[in-house]
This record gives sequence, C-alpha cells and structure tokens, in this order.
Amino acid sequence: MNRFFKLFSLLFLGILLSFTTFNDKKIIVIDAGHGGTDLGVSKNGISEKDIVLDIAKRIKASNKNENIEIVLTREFDAATTLSGRTDLINKLKPSMVISLHINNSKNTETAGNIIFTKPETFDFAKNLASKFGDCKIEEANLHLLRNSKSPAMLLELGYMSNETDRTYLNSEAGKDEISRKVIAFINEH
Repeated sequence: MNRFFKLFSLLFLGILLSFTTFNDKKIIVIDAGHGGTDLGVSKNGISEKDIVLDIAKRIKASNKNENIEIVLTREFDAATTLSGRTDLINKLKPSMVISLHINNSKNTETAGNIIFTKPETFDFAKNLASKFGDCKIEEANLHLLRNSKSPAMLLELGYMSNETDRTYLNSEAGKDEISRKVIAFINEH
C-alpha cells in the first residue's frame, strides 16, 4: 500500500506539473506615446505617434531573449489615455517601463535625446543614456513616471523640429538603430 501511495503521489505530481507553467520571464513595457487622433508632434506629414509605434514594434520584434517578454501599451494606431496606460502597467507589474516620445522646439537647431526620470530610476536612465551617447537626463514629474509603480523612464528620441533628427527618426536605418540600442539596454538589465 505504501508503494502504491508513493507511485500515485509521483504520478499526480507529474500530471500537476505538466499543467503548471513557470513564467520567470521579466516583463518590460514599451509605451509608444500618443496614438489615434493624438498625433503628438508633427511636421511635414510625419507624426510622432507613427514613428514611436514603429520603433516600439521593432523593439518587440528584435527581442530574442527567452527570459524577457516585451509588452507594448499599444500594438496599433489607437488612442489610449495616460491613466489607461498606467493602469495597464501597474496590472502587469513589469521590471521596467520605457515610454517613447519625440520632442519639439521653437529653435530648429535644438537636437538630441533626453531621458526623463525620477530619482528611483536615475541609475537605469544613466545606463540607457550611455547607449545614446550625448543624452541628457532630467528628473520630471510626468504622469507616467509619477503613477507607474514600476521603474519608468520617458525617452525623447530627438526633435521633430530639427531636420536632421526628423530625417533620422523617420528613416528605416534610424528606427532600426534606436530599437537595437533599446533592446541592448534591456538585455543588460
């Protein structure tokens, strides 16, 4: 009887484990800013919402790390509210959130990247900035940063108002390069 009980216990445990999934994947949320009727910044028919969504999709597609799951706050051109995005983020409880945006300036010479962060994620921001070279880091009290319970950063990828930045951001090579830099950062953390 004792042998039967042990055999039955092992069989039951085997069946139970076959239906149990062990998901030790690290979840990273990529937030493609704006969407739907909210174009973000726009110039010469080029919209922030389209560029950042394309880059977000490239980041997700380029992820080859089986231990990381990239989740996008939007998979297509749809309007989403800031509170809807942060609710999704807080539900997922990701290891990190990177929100993609494009900046604008009255001065068309202004160019480059900026990472907005909060004190708790300053070290993450420094590591991400290192991938982009001369990248500014600034603390900010933005909705997504303030309301996300996970480490979050907002990455301004360049300036729509700067012709060189705009051309780069709208190019296949630029989008690919940005997605490679972001996925390299993700894989290191």
